[in-house]
Amino acid sequence: MNRRREIVGERDDQALKSCCANMYQSEWVRLLLGDSFHPGGTALTGYLGAALHLGPGQRVLDVAAGQGTSAIHLAQCFGCTVQGIEYSRVAVERATQAARSTFPNKAMAASEFVRVLSPGGRVGLSDLTRTGEIPAELRGLLAWIACIADAQPLENYMCYLTDVGLTIQLVEQHDEALSDMVRDIQAKLLGTELLVKLKKITLPGEIDVEQAKTMVKAAATAIQARQFGYAVVTATKS
Repeated sequence: MNRRREIVGERDDQALKSCCANMYQSEWVRLLLGDSFHPGGTALTGYLGAALHLGPGQRVLDVAAGQGTSAIHLAQCFGCTVQGIEYSRVAVERATQAARSTFPNKAMAASEFVRVLSPGGRVGLSDLTRTGEIPAELRGLLAWIACIADAQPLENYMCYLTDVGLTIQLVEQHDEALSDMVRDIQAKLLGTELLVKLKKITLPGEIDVEQAKTMVKAAATAIQARQFGYAVVTATKS
């Protein structure tokens, strides 16, 4: 019975990853998020690269690389060689034409980081954090796609890394990046709603602007109450 539950859980993870990855590549999400799908954009990517002491001759693996925005930025800024891994075939095609998370199973992801790292190698991650329980209105599929419903306490991320033998080097909160991103999405949603009313654009039938507005408003309230944040963590392999 336990083995059956594990298999079902793995299938659920795969289905969720596929759903999220495909949604991230939709024109709807690109309209709201632009080319960089994470808070802080390429500025925070560059900050993380500096924290990892990247430079020429080094090799970087960008996991959940999206369309290559972060990978290209790191290569251009630091002169390192970057290889991206992405679940969505569409994203890979767009990244290849251009020249970058979803991790439902974060513990497994940490194990994979250790597996592919050489001794002395470094891990850098940036992700949503939370304190307390996730509000009910932020637990649906749309929240999963936005990675909100899977946000973990900062201590959990640190444990995922240390449990597989990595040594934490840096932990920083960058909550302002998340706040800025949510405000930007709110503005774009209002603009999108206006364009739809003026019949300037037509959205796919499965898009519910009102639902999206409600979720983003709930997210903004939770961020203001410090229930959600955004953190940068780096670690090394001995």
